[in-house]
Amino acid sequence: MKRLIHIGFLCLLSFAAQVQAAPMLTGSVSFDDATKLYTYTYTLDTTGYAGNIVEILIHQNLGFNYEGPYPVSHTEPDNWQFVLPVGGNDEVTFTGSMWGWWKNPGTDNDVATFSFTTERGVNTSPDNNYALFNNSYPSPPSGFVEKGYIVGPELITLNLTSAVPENETYAIMLAGLGLLGFMGRRSKRPH
Repeated sequence: MKRLIHIGFLCLLSFAAQVQAAPMLTGSVSFDDATKLYTYTYTLDTTGYAGNIVEILIHQNLGFNYEGPYPVSHTEPDNWQFVLPVGGNDEVTFTGSMWGWWKNPGTDNDVATFSFTTERGVNTSPDNNYALFNNSYPSPPSGFVEKGYIVGPELITLNLTSAVPENETYAIMLAGLGLLGFMGRRSKRPH
């Protein structure tokens, strides 16, 4: 009987460990009719979290580029900096190009508010589009503390358009092929 109670207690403990707390990052969006711009606002609440969140990432997927595009405007609390990180982690299926904020690891922010303004509408895909990262103890081996779906901009991917040759290009190509054909025939003729 005593063994059965111990097994029951261990089962209860394992169930409790699987229950996840509420997300640390919450978000909202507003639209300004005058400017036709969306403002995405995020609140990070790390109250009670023993670690140190040093990075917030929101997918933006406008190509893999550290130089842009930037949102129209953005805000961040003290000790945080807006960045354009590219990359991610295939292990946790979070890769791409992002808008994000990095923090000096030695600073504390129990509750912090961030925002950016863009012309891009709300993302309707249920795919993961945000992650919280901590590269120090205690964090999972990947460093991703939390990832999931939050209100954010539409995940637009740049499609590179193929160049369409102009009519003059076709004429030059045909002339070049004709010249190659003439030279090839001439070299095959017996002298």
